[in-house]
Amino acid sequence: LLASGTDRGHLLMELAVYSPLQALTTALFAMLALAAFREWFAIRLDA
Repeated sequence: LLASGTDRGHLLMELAVYSPLQALTTALFAMLALAAFREWFAIRLDA
């Protein structure tokens, strides 16, 4: 960390704010896609 020249404040901001925000955004988009294409993704178990 010291050799790369990255300060700890920037790293902590990435870990504490941006990474969880990116994860939540990805999960929200996935849920919207599943809701929009629910019938298309449906698995038919009637045999």
